[in-house]
Amino acid sequence: EFGGIPPARLVSMAALDVPHLVYHFDVMYGTARIKSLVKEILEDPAIVKVMWDCRHDSLVLTQSCDINLEDVVDLQLAKILHERTKREQPNPCPKRPPLKP
Repeated sequence: EFGGIPPARLVSMAALDVPHLVYHFDVMYGTARIKSLVKEILEDPAIVKVMWDCRHDSLVLTQSCDINLEDVVDLQLAKILHERTKREQPNPCPKRPPLKP
C-alpha cells in the first residue's frame, strides 16, 4: 500500500466501438506479458483513454505497476469545465416578452 492506497490489482478496459465487451486484466498476479500489454496500451499516446476521475487510478497505477497514463480524457473534469462554461456564457436565447392578446 502507498499511503493508504491499495495496490492496483485489476485493470478493466472496454473498446467504445464494441458494446458490452469489457476486458479485465490482473496486473498484480498476471503474467509479465499481460502486465506489459496493459502498460503498452495505457502509456500509448495514440490510444485515447476515457476515464471518470482518473486521479486515484493514475496514482495507483503509477505507484504499484509503474504505469504512467498517457492521453486521458477525464469525463469528470470535462463535465466540470462544461458546467462552468455554461454558467459564464450569456444565454443566446433570452426570454421573449409574452405576446399580447
